[in-house]
Amino acid sequence: MKIIIYLLLFSIMLFSKSEIPKYLNSLPHTNINLNKKQELFYIQVGAFKNKKYALVVQKNLEKLSYSTQITKRQVGISYYYKLLIGSYQSREEAELVKKTLPKKYEGAFILWER
Repeated sequence: MKIIIYLLLFSIMLFSKSEIPKYLNSLPHTNINLNKKQELFYIQVGAFKNKKYALVVQKNLEKLSYSTQITKRQVGISYYYKLLIGSYQSREEAELVKKTLPKKYEGAFILWER
């Protein structure tokens, strides 16, 4: 135990605050912006005035193993229920999944959210 303490004290004396080793200053660094929101992509399959219809289509897609969600959106005085697949980290990933959708969903499109 005494040896560890001596080694620790020796290393502290060896590198005083004014003597930072050169290799520490030359290490690469990365700035991380913690305020940046993550960008996400979704596939919008439809928008329904009646939530019941959105739930029927959602159930069909989930039987095919797609991860879905329904979001409620007000447009003017009306409400719509958007049926979304995803989220995905990139547009390319969303496009690949979109290509696997059955033909009856060929009107689906990619949404980008920031």
